[in-house]
This record gives sequence, C-alpha cells and structure tokens, in this order.
Amino acid sequence: FPSHDIVKPGHTDLSRRNKLKILQDMNQERDILFSWRGRSAFIDQTYENCWTRSSIIRDFIDANNTDIGGFSKSFLEAKVRSAFCLVPGGTSPWTNHLYESLIAGCIPVILSDEYELPFWDKIDWTEVSIKWPEAAVSQRLYDHLDEFRKSKTFMMMQERVTKVRCWVDWWSDDPYCNPTLSIVTGKQFSY
Repeated sequence: FPSHDIVKPGHTDLSRRNKLKILQDMNQERDILFSWRGRSAFIDQTYENCWTRSSIIRDFIDANNTDIGGFSKSFLEAKVRSAFCLVPGGTSPWTNHLYESLIAGCIPVILSDEYELPFWDKIDWTEVSIKWPEAAVSQRLYDHLDEFRKSKTFMMMQERVTKVRCWVDWWSDDPYCNPTLSIVTGKQFSY
C-alpha cells in the first residue's frame, strides 16, 4: 500500500471527457485489441527515461489490430474502439491515460511498476485493470491480451469498468459516484 492516505486521481478535461462519452455512445464495437497514443523519446526528449513508451512503439506500431504511436486526431476514437488501453508511466506520478481509458470503457493495462493507483483502499483494481511488468512489454503482452479478450473474465472486467469510471470522472453528475465524494467522505462503495 502507498505510504500516504489518499492518492488523488488526476483528471481528464471536460471537452475530452465529453467527446469520449459521445464517441462511446456512437460506437459499441471493440474491434481494436489495444491502443496507446502519446509522447515518447522518439518525439520528445523529456521522455528519454520513459523507456516503456519507446518499447510500446518499437514492439507494437505495426502489430495487427492495434493503434499505437504519437498523438493523432483520432486517438480518442481508438480508445472507445479498443478492448484494452495501454497505460505506461510517463514524466509525472500520474497519467491521463488511466482516466481516459476508464471513461472510454476500455480496460486499462498498467505498464508501470511504480504507479500508485487512486482509491486503492476502495477500488479493487485487479477487477478493472491489468497490471503488467514494464520489463515484459513484448509479444507476450500482445498474446496475453489477445487470449484474455476471449475469456468470460474479460466481459466481467469490462462491465466493472463502466461501473467504477464515475469515481475518476471529476465531471460526474452522479451525486453518489464521483471522486470528490470519495475523498471527502471516504465512502466505501461496491459494484
């Protein structure tokens, strides 16, 4: 467990959050195995120590049924079409990729050995995400996710994602499910 009481989740700005919700309403098909678009050392020198991001691009940019690379205009569309969204560590202790993935209804695949998840005392992250060792980003990850998508556990996990995403959505209009409520009350919840 982390050495502090609460890991406050970051946020996805309102316009991105709204676009993700609109896109998700328009598309229910998860025809992309996994996606990730973002900064890496290939594009931005400040990411030279974020080798997991470079590994993702190197290993998966040409992989079948994926959407991998630097930012693109269609990266949000890819998230709502993806079964899994990769969430590598970056230059800060949190990443938008986790919150965008949940809001998009995509199962996050956390590729950071040090990343601390918010509300670890309330959300059973093993039921809504996959934690994968940074050093094991390779074809083995691709094969695992491809097989996992065919399992009953995948469907249950995807249902849970849609139920818990309001806990990381700072714009949630649900008075019983939002990050502020969880921080202020410490309220336990179930899904």
